Amino acid sequence: MPIDTPIHTNEQSIERVLSAGAPALLVFWRKGSALCQQIEPGLARLAKAYAGRALIAKIDMADSLALARR
Repeated sequence: MPIDTPIHTNEQSIERVLSAGAPALLVFWRKGSALCQQIEPGLARLAKAYAGRALIAKIDMADSLALARR
């Protein structure tokens, strides 16, 4: 079943995303950020448009700062 919504990932699960066999768009965001809230609908549209061909993965900067640095 193709994934048609942005998925939430973190340092513990990023390897599953990267090894899923599909290109992945990693979006680093912050909860409560006005800009991040503004791009949310666009990410949802991208996920639907590329379902089965690419993954849209959101990574919360507050929870995964080391991953953002990497």
